[in-house]
Amino acid sequence: MYSGLEHGLLDMTVTACDGAGTVLTANPSLVQGIGARISGLVYTEPIPETIAAIRQRNGFVLDENTAVIDPVSGVKAAYVIGFKKIAVTVADLKTAEEIRAWQESLKKEKGDVPQIIIIGVHTTGFRECEAGKFAEVTDICTLCASESLRTIRPLAQVGTAVPLVAFSQAGKELLLERAKYVKSPVLVSTPPLPELPEQKQPRRLS
Repeated sequence: MYSGLEHGLLDMTVTACDGAGTVLTANPSLVQGIGARISGLVYTEPIPETIAAIRQRNGFVLDENTAVIDPVSGVKAAYVIGFKKIAVTVADLKTAEEIRAWQESLKKEKGDVPQIIIIGVHTTGFRECEAGKFAEVTDICTLCASESLRTIRPLAQVGTAVPLVAFSQAGKELLLERAKYVKSPVLVSTPPLPELPEQKQPRRLS
């Protein structure tokens, strides 16, 4: 998301933040720092100092009173403000499907559809019946320790222990945009994906 904002592939991100809930920002440095120390966040409460720091860095908290984590409302708010290239993190199939349904309804009603990059996170424990549908509605996904998601062939992959994969062309382009600015050497190859070396996989997969 940092690279997407920095280089124009995105103009807004919607993410979950401890002490603030749903955060909207176009500041690459701010989104880079959100979630860096806490993963799997499903609930939080407002922390005034955190919210103030987000405001100072050109971030917007969806609800400062409750710090609710609500990706759907966050995406809608970003669209109402006027942003059209939005990335959002989601941790469950229902939320991802709701965002796609809203996007489709906009297309039918207005013909004005924002580009929404859905990034699936915290996917350990996904059931097999959910995995295929999740891959259909997300653009990028962290495979975490999900055995079911690791059976689906992506369009691009970054990393092999806990891979970050792209399931759509838009997701692939965002991953490749990030790869352009990695300082270490980058190998571009075309093996069958996902590539999951046995010795590097989390234990246990679920």
